[in-house]
Formats: sequence, C-alpha cells, structure tokens
Amino acid sequence: MSSPLYAITIYPEWVWAITRLGKDAENRTWRPRVALPFHLALHAGARFGGEPIEGAVCRPRHLQPVVEMARRAGWSTCLVDGTRGGRRAGGHGLILDTPEGEVIVPLPPTAAPQPPTRAIVAVVRVVEVARTSTSPWAVPGLWAWRFDDLVVLPQPVPARGSQGLWIVPTEILDRVRAGWVAARRAA
Repeated sequence: MSSPLYAITIYPEWVWAITRLGKDAENRTWRPRVALPFHLALHAGARFGGEPIEGAVCRPRHLQPVVEMARRAGWSTCLVDGTRGGRRAGGHGLILDTPEGEVIVPLPPTAAPQPPTRAIVAVVRVVEVARTSTSPWAVPGLWAWRFDDLVVLPQPVPARGSQGLWIVPTEILDRVRAGWVAARRAA
C-alpha cells in the first residue's frame, strides 16, 4: 500500500456498490493531483444520498441511483416487493442480473442493506483517471477514477471524512493497514 494513503469520502450506498456490486469507477467533476497508480481508502460518509441519516437507516430510495447506474452498466435490475417471476426475493429485495449470474440481495421491508457509515471500508488502487472510460460505471463528461485491487477491510475503521482528497491520519492508518494485510492474507 502506498504512502501516504489518500482517502475519499463517498456516500455509503456508493461504497456499498463498489464493495458488493463490482462498481469499478468513481465519478468526479475533478481529477486528483496524485501520480498514478495510487492506493485510495474508501470512506463511507455520514449521509445516505446526501440526506440526513434517519436513525442510521438506508432506505430503498437511497439505492435507486445505484440501481439506475447498474442498469447503465448493462445489468438488469429491479427493486422488488415480494416476488419476481413467481419466485420469492426474500420479501423485499434487489435483484441484479450480473455478468456472473443473478444476485438476489434480500432487503427488510423498510430498509436497504445497511452500509457502514463514518468509516473507512475498503482500499483500492486507482489506475486511470479519464473523461472517457470503458467502465460501464463511468458517467460521460465526468472524470472516471478507474480502480482495481479492491480490498474490503474485515472491519470498518471509524474515521472522520472530509471533502476532496485527504490523507488518512497516522492514528487511523495503522488500523487500516492491519485490516488491509489481514484481508489480503484471507483472500
């Protein structure tokens, strides 16, 4: 892992899409002033979709942009209430027809999956920053930060986020590195 370790704060539902749905690009209106490639800690912010957290619960409406982006990425998706094609989706759920096959993410009736908040959740290696990208997750006209080498930390590391690109403080960096090493050994 490179030093210093840079971080970016992202809405928790988008960190969830990176760690669970294979989102391989983060879209920004600006490009980083860091030489490529570099490691980037993904910090899940304090608010879902930019709205205040309602009792720290991610609601299905917060996942709607993730579902729309997954559709643009070529996945067949739907938020379901009960069944799809006569099959149960675990009550309420999110069904994704991914390139690897169908994934069903069960959801409680009133809530979406609960991504961690206010914590560093994963580390990626940024390998490309471009306005035009082959990633299906890239948004035309924005800078697509393409990454690989996703390492999800075994436990989220609580941290205060910040706007823009920021350096992980020394007191948190040791816990992030320990989680990164443990996750890579377990893989």
